[in-house]
Amino acid sequence: MSTSKRILVLALAVAAALGGTATVFVMRSGTTELTPAQTAQARRLTLALAGVLPRSEDAQFDLDLATRTEQLIAGCMPARGFQYVPKNPRSLVDTETSTDFSSLEYAQKHGFGIAAWPAFLPSHENDSYTASLSEEAATRYDQALSSCSDDSREEAGREFGVDKGNSDYNKIDKKVTSSARYQAAGLEWMACAKNRGYDYPSRLDLIRQLRGEYQKIMNELHGRNSDGKPYVNGEIQARAEADSKYQEFRQKEVSAAVATFPCSQTLDRVYREVFIEEAGYSTP
Repeated sequence: MSTSKRILVLALAVAAALGGTATVFVMRSGTTELTPAQTAQARRLTLALAGVLPRSEDAQFDLDLATRTEQLIAGCMPARGFQYVPKNPRSLVDTETSTDFSSLEYAQKHGFGIAAWPAFLPSHENDSYTASLSEEAATRYDQALSSCSDDSREEAGREFGVDKGNSDYNKIDKKVTSSARYQAAGLEWMACAKNRGYDYPSRLDLIRQLRGEYQKIMNELHGRNSDGKPYVNGEIQARAEADSKYQEFRQKEVSAAVATFPCSQTLDRVYREVFIEEAGYSTP
């Protein structure tokens, strides 16, 4: 996700808006000494979180982690008495609409990614098998799948050095954001954005403001259908697409992202450069 949603720890503002669409699987992976392979994966994650990797490589980490998790689930389920075919990782990882600060094309289409609907491929690998189960067996299947999924995420997290990658990123990020060079770049962003009609202390503050407006609109769109049941995701998206307030917000978000895009490029370049300096290792 080069120079992407992660560069300003967007979990503070956008990840919550996307319901965890930040695609990296954050999990406990233990504190034992890492193997060279785990260390390499942890470094890969650290660089991805910092927006240092090209977007394609960033997304590939998420896809690789999802693929390994699914492989482990498929190995776990037979021991519980059930079949399981690994899902396509792209049914679990959104590589299309997850926020990308590095792309003007993305800004023109999705803004900051606040109102973008996650894009996952459909997953039907296990539909016919689960449909063949009795009600009692289906209940046991769901319980087994839940347990296997939890165990598999833990194991995949250990193999990919997730805890180490996240920990290293957090430590380095604090150094970067407190550095004189980055803070000066932040002031430059503020002046640049103000000249373009957006008077905010930072990009994160701008996103927080937009996020608040978006949440109010979405709160109005949630509710119950004519049968008295809560709207499901597909119904909510359809209601949003037909809602004038939602459409106006999307245009407002796009306008803000496009207008401040040039300002952000300098800020993000400085972040990457200082991050690499503080990290003490080169990009792969």
